[in-house]
Amino acid sequence: MIRANLNEAEEMEITSESSRLCLKKLKKGFYYAEDVLDEFLYYVLHLKSEGAKFPVDNNPVQADISMVDQEPDPSFSTNQHGNLAFMDNLAQTIRDLKVRIYKEKMDWDTHALGLVKSYQQRPTTVRPQSTSLMGSTPLIGRGDDLMKIKSLLFSELNRDGNIPVIAIVGMGGLGKTTLAQCVYNDPQVQERFDKKIWVCVSEDFDLLRLTRAILESLEQKKCDLTEMDPLQRRLKGIVEGKRLLLVLDDIWEHRDLNADVWEDLCRPLLGVSNGSKIIVTTRSKNVLDRVVVASVHQLPYLTKDYCFMLFSHHASKDQTSDITPPFRISGGKSPVSAEVYH
Repeated sequence: MIRANLNEAEEMEITSESSRLCLKKLKKGFYYAEDVLDEFLYYVLHLKSEGAKFPVDNNPVQADISMVDQEPDPSFSTNQHGNLAFMDNLAQTIRDLKVRIYKEKMDWDTHALGLVKSYQQRPTTVRPQSTSLMGSTPLIGRGDDLMKIKSLLFSELNRDGNIPVIAIVGMGGLGKTTLAQCVYNDPQVQERFDKKIWVCVSEDFDLLRLTRAILESLEQKKCDLTEMDPLQRRLKGIVEGKRLLLVLDDIWEHRDLNADVWEDLCRPLLGVSNGSKIIVTTRSKNVLDRVVVASVHQLPYLTKDYCFMLFSHHASKDQTSDITPPFRISGGKSPVSAEVYH
C-alpha cells in the first residue's frame, strides 16, 4: 500500500515545501525498512540452512516475517555456532521502523488529500484536432498518392452491404492528414459527392461523440441531442439516398474500437447512395482488424529530394527559390523527422 502511495505521489505536482519534506521522510523510511527486512530474511534463510529451528507456519515466508512482531523466545534453538541475539536486534529495528513509517504515512495522507484534488483538477494534454481546411503547404511528393486515392473513390469497390472504406496508413508525420485534406477539397471529388463530412477521431473512439460530430459537420451547427437514437435517426434522414464521403481522420487503436462499435457508427449511413465512400487515416494497422476495409493505401516514405523541397518551402516560403545551403537531410522518410546538419 505504501509503495502504491509513493508511485501515485510521483505523478503529483508538489509545490508545498512541507509536503515535499513529508514525502521525502516517508520514502527514506520505507526504503530503509525494505533493506532491513531483506537483511532479516537473508539471515533467517542462512540460519535455517545451518539447522536452526524457527516457529513454523503454513506459509514459510509469512512465518519468517511474522517473527518480526514476536518478542524473543529464549527457548528457540539455533545452530551450534550462535544464537538469535543478532536476529533479535534486526527484528527490533524493523518493529521501530514500522511505528515510524506508520506515523509518517499518516502525515503524508493529510498532505496528499489536497494534492490529489489538485492533481485530478489539473488540465490534461489534448491533441489538436485536424480540420478539412488546407494550409499553405503544398502537397509535395504525394501526387501519385492523391491520384490513387481519387481512383479508389471513383471506382466501384465491393460494398458487401456496407459503405466501402479506404484506409490511408502510415507512420506519424508522413502526411496522411494533408493527403486526406487534398482529396477532400479536390474539385472532382467535390463534384462527385452530394455530402462530405470531416471528423477528427483522435485517441478517444466515443460512439456518441463521433455520431454527434458527424451530424454537426453536416448541419454546420451545434447539436443539442444527447441520446443515441434521436442522433442516429436525424443523421439517417439527412444522408439517406445521398452519395456520401465521410473522412475519419487520425483513428488511434483504442479499447472502445471494435467491429460492433464500428457497425453501430455506420448504421445510420446504410441508406446512402451507391458510390459513397469512407476514408480513414491511421498509424496503426491493428485498427484495420476492427474496421471493415475495402482497400488499404500504405503511404510510402518521402524521398530525400522531396524532404528537401518541403524543408525549403518552410524555410523560405517560396518553393521556386534557389536554395543550396551546405546541409543535408538525413533519413529521407518523414518530413517532420528530417534532420539538418551543417
